[in-house]
Amino acid sequence: MSELQQKTPTATVADLGRANFVLKQARLGVEGSLVRFKKLPNDEPWMVVAFHDASFGGRTNNGSQQGYVVAISTTKALEESRPMNAVDWSSSKIHRVVRSTLAAEAAAASHCHDRAVYARAMLSELDIKTSKESWTTEIKKIPCVQVSDCRSLVDHCAKTGGSVSEKRVALDIADLRAAVEHEKD
Repeated sequence: MSELQQKTPTATVADLGRANFVLKQARLGVEGSLVRFKKLPNDEPWMVVAFHDASFGGRTNNGSQQGYVVAISTTKALEESRPMNAVDWSSSKIHRVVRSTLAAEAAAASHCHDRAVYARAMLSELDIKTSKESWTTEIKKIPCVQVSDCRSLVDHCAKTGGSVSEKRVALDIADLRAAVEHEKD
């Protein structure tokens, strides 16, 4: 869908045919299903789980794609299968030039982390039992796990990977690393 939106200025008849097909599929999906949230247990602490992924150079003109899903579950999801509800998601073009898979993954992870922080802030605002401390203190009460399929990104964030030459990638990784360290405090 995102790629079709990007082709609007240069669309061909084939692109329009593909857009019509996608639209028909979307209509069938809307009519045939209903989004249902699963009830989360009240006796278990809630947490935010954020998944991200990226595709390097797989788009038209060698563009890259990123996607994320932010969900709410309980902390028992770290140990066993638990219900999970998606509360925020997106798939979009990465709006800057990335020169490697690591760069695409770091951009997606950074964006996903921002959305997870927002979800935690919203949850903390909904919890009337919490104190009225600063939001940065309040969100620490809501655990968060970010899931990545990119081992080199995980290694860089854990300070076991080597240095990167691209400055923007280094900044994204430094931001993620600082967030991980901030959670430990």
